[in-house]
Amino acid sequence: MARGGGARFGSGSRGRRGAGKTRLALELAREIASAGWLAGFATAEHFDRFREQHGVEDWRREKPVLVVVDYAASRAEALRAWIGELVDASFEDRPKLRLLLLERQANPAIGWHATVFGLGDNAKSRAANALLDPAEPVELPALEDLEFRRAVFGALLGRTNAARTAPARGADPEFDRLLADRKWAGDPLYLMMAGLAAASRGVSGALALDRAGLALSVARNELDRVGRIGAARGVDERHRFPGAFVRHMAALATLTQGLTVAEARALAAQEIDALRAPAALDPVLDALTDALPASDANGGVAPILPDVVGEAAILAWFGPKGGLAAFGVDPVARIAAAAKTALGKASATLARTAQDFAEAGYAEPVLWLEALAGARETDIGAWIEIANALPDNTLVLRELAAALLARIADVLGHAATEEQQSGSGDQIRSIYAGALNNLGNRLSDLGRREDALDAAQEAVDIHRRLADARPDAFLPNLAMALNNLGNSLSELGRREDALAAGKEAADLYRRLADARPDAFRPVLASALNNLGLSLSDLGRREDALAAAQEAVDIRRRLADARPDAFRPDLASALNNLGKFLSELGRREDALDAAREATETYRRLADARPDAFRPDLASAL
Repeated sequence: MARGGGARFGSGSRGRRGAGKTRLALELAREIASAGWLAGFATAEHFDRFREQHGVEDWRREKPVLVVVDYAASRAEALRAWIGELVDASFEDRPKLRLLLLERQANPAIGWHATVFGLGDNAKSRAANALLDPAEPVELPALEDLEFRRAVFGALLGRTNAARTAPARGADPEFDRLLADRKWAGDPLYLMMAGLAAASRGVSGALALDRAGLALSVARNELDRVGRIGAARGVDERHRFPGAFVRHMAALATLTQGLTVAEARALAAQEIDALRAPAALDPVLDALTDALPASDANGGVAPILPDVVGEAAILAWFGPKGGLAAFGVDPVARIAAAAKTALGKASATLARTAQDFAEAGYAEPVLWLEALAGARETDIGAWIEIANALPDNTLVLRELAAALLARIADVLGHAATEEQQSGSGDQIRSIYAGALNNLGNRLSDLGRREDALDAAQEAVDIHRRLADARPDAFLPNLAMALNNLGNSLSELGRREDALAAGKEAADLYRRLADARPDAFRPVLASALNNLGLSLSDLGRREDALAAAQEAVDIRRRLADARPDAFRPDLASALNNLGKFLSELGRREDALDAAREATETYRRLADARPDAFRPDLASAL
């Protein structure tokens, strides 16, 4: 059963892990620079300096400028300020500027994209969206052509070992079969990693690796490279791992998604003391900035990229058989110490690592996240930062998410009670109800249905009182809470009550979508999807089919425009539509819907197994 998501506290290229977004952007920057542009990647420091200036005219350039912003979600607020400055400037004052925004996901209706450009329901948002070209995010496709795959593999193999070449077509049937069958072979990044791994492992050995094995192989080579630079600077050259302390700092810089010069100096000094490392501070910093130079003109230390290689480097260094073990210190303590200065970023990195490596059996990232949360027993701000870094769709992180949200809701509940007694506090009560809504979803994921219902019912009660007083502000929250309440009631077999809640949610969302279609059509489709299930449970099959068909129609239009954002929702709606068609004896139509849902979920599960394997099983 699909359900409405909970609220969080608080255009460019998009592509799944391994699609090669950053590499393509780097090649574009190099090519366009040769044509006379100023081009490069922007860091957080660039945005900070921009905000200190007074207007567009202060940063105009004679040459056209291309600014590539990787990890756009982490810089949403700074980007919003930048876009706002452009919108406010007169046409004559606007610089010759192009921004290329890179992120794994880009949904114009929610998340970082909506934060930066707005939802198009006011003049400023419309003006911001008018700057987009193309208007929708561009998803990077997989490589399907086998000869193209062979060429990419062979190019990387030849670069690292000129004596080796990829087998010609037909010369090695097993190589041809693996190149066609390996699920990762359509991802440019993994294909490139396989070519690199083949230099030392041989062609067959490289193709025998799974995604995690490829990433770990490249990550260990990258840590070795960093270590050699450290040893050349005189850092731990006689250690079991040459340049071991520089490797350690590279792993921490990756955990925190990069370090400024000041941050690197402070963290290195702290870690030299903690590890009792025989390392001098200046050689360490010189080696780090040489091995992992930040793109910012002020310097700094970049993380190991791309993401999945950086995540593998963290596992290879901090894991039970990793390089840090040679120092005889607790890896959890070192991760927690580094995360103090960038908790949100470190939590997001560990959450990605947990998801990306769960299928390979790595449990350490979850344990590290649990330790980060447990180390801050009374810091609700820290809990919220960690909770916000946890993805909605996940198997491996759902226990941690539920535990964190329970703590958050408990603290907010006490605060809301105190504010209500003083006659104020609408905002804190709304945030508390949002936490309850999220908690109910997480408890439902764990099969704790009675507890999920209690949380969902309290969220509805709070939002109903707030919406009665201020409908313009709180009706959307009430609709969301009712949608989730309907799901919780349905899971407990309270079908009439579930239908009543679901119908009210759908009616509210329809009113909201009539006024603001771009903002509320996606959640209307979610409510209709759930309403169809409630109607079906009560034997109202024709009505259920009508609701499900409307949900599919809305979600298909959304997925056609923004496939990466809305394909999961379309698959869910198709799965339910197939069920209702089957109940009415329309078996051929039911099979078509079920097959499309299954094929969509299979593609999603190939890219993100931790998030979508359960949905694939349901569709099958």
